[in-house]
Amino acid sequence: MTMALLIMTKGERTKQHIIETAMPVFSQQGLAGTSMADLVAATGLQKGGIYGHFASKEAVALAAFDYAFTRATTILTRALETQQSALARLSAVVDAFLTMTQDAAFTGGCHLLNTAVDSDDTHPALRQKVQAGLEQWQNIIQQEITQGISRGELQPRSNPNDLAIMTIAMLEGGIMMSKAHGRPHYLVRVANYLKTTFKEMAQ
Repeated sequence: MTMALLIMTKGERTKQHIIETAMPVFSQQGLAGTSMADLVAATGLQKGGIYGHFASKEAVALAAFDYAFTRATTILTRALETQQSALARLSAVVDAFLTMTQDAAFTGGCHLLNTAVDSDDTHPALRQKVQAGLEQWQNIIQQEITQGISRGELQPRSNPNDLAIMTIAMLEGGIMMSKAHGRPHYLVRVANYLKTTFKEMAQ
């Protein structure tokens, strides 16, 4: 048990338990495909225990998304902390996505990608969170590229905003294809392609 959990109250620990155990359920089954019975089975709590902390299934889904996105973004930012050059930092971004797929919390795949598909036109609150998440990741990558160009470490061969969008789109597409085929081959190939692209910009 982590120090953060130790200093939580019993109610806070229960709420966190609900969020963490519900996250992979929503990721694999979607909001519409997840019932309260599924959440009861996953959490080991009765309905009343869940409703004591969340007003609805949708509220649990929103909290689960926030938890998953924060966890994934932490992996991304920590990968950047130990790198200095623009090329190394961009390579670290790619490696962070590979790390995310190996995290036990994301056994259902990328929670952001899954939620984007699940929430399309049906759950506006979740969709807004997905949009904000994608924008945040895009801004992180765009900033790395822009700073690399300004320092003369990268050649300005592509628009930083366009390249950031393509980077996320390719990585998420690689995750989707690897999940569909049940093997990491596709994401690894995307990762290698992006690293080669970044390396060419540094030459």
